[in-house]
This record gives sequence, structure tokens and C-alpha cells, in this order.
Amino acid sequence: MTRRRDAIPGGKGDRAKRSDFDPKQLRVGCKIEREHTRSQRLACEIAMDHLTEDGRYYSKLCRIHREKPCRLLSDAGRRGQRGGRRTRRR
Repeated sequence: MTRRRDAIPGGKGDRAKRSDFDPKQLRVGCKIEREHTRSQRLACEIAMDHLTEDGRYYSKLCRIHREKPCRLLSDAGRRGQRGGRRTRRR
């Protein structure tokens, strides 16, 4: 059995596998973290570190920042698309 090589030693997701995470959260996380690096592998490792701390990290981030990749998350991608104004249902 071969172990995957760790690009960022000491990260919180070092012992985790991709299958341990929600695929939508991980896909969005990998896209968002690409702003920090050109390497897809490194971006996904950063995302796995964040998701190890909080499994809904990118849903929460998307509610705050409304990043483009957030549209991939069904629960976060639809909120606030009307210029940030929320209407109260009565």
C-alpha cells in the first residue's frame, strides 16, 4: 500500500482521504484555494485541512464572500444573488 505524499506537512488533514469529505465542499474548496497556488494538488490539500477543522467551511465562507465557485454548493450558491438584499417572508 502506498501513502500519498504530503505537500504540506503538519496540516490538519494529513491523515484524511478525499473520500472522507463531502464532494461538493471539497470541489468548491479546491477551486477557491487555487487563488493561493498554481498546483491543484496543493489547493486540494489546503481545502482538506480546512474541511478537517469544519466540514461546512466553504458553505460558511461562501455566505460571507460569495465567491464564483460557490455556485457549485446548492445550499450556499442561491443565497444573496440579488445584490445582498434579503427579503423577509411573511
